[in-house]
Amino acid sequence: MLRAEGLLPEGAGIEETVVALHRHLARTPSMLLGVSLVDCVGERRIQNQPGTDEEHPNWRIPLADAQGAPVYVDDLATDARTARLLAAVREGISAR
Repeated sequence: MLRAEGLLPEGAGIEETVVALHRHLARTPSMLLGVSLVDCVGERRIQNQPGTDEEHPNWRIPLADAQGAPVYVDDLATDARTARLLAAVREGISAR
């Protein structure tokens, strides 16, 4: 569907796919669209798995980028990957 809409080129990587998915969702008539911080920065670890803190240390996993480097809240406003994803959402909303 993403390729048919011209949102995802052949050979696209993970970041391009995440951006295309968000752009597509923003085009739908939904009044609410959430954007996860892990999608914004490229975090690849699974967050908030079901279970106890003994099984999965969910609340002890710091936010990191696709290379595993920590991402601080203060850096989100200037993060290029976050900016690309939020721009895609705005573009999708404008295309409704």
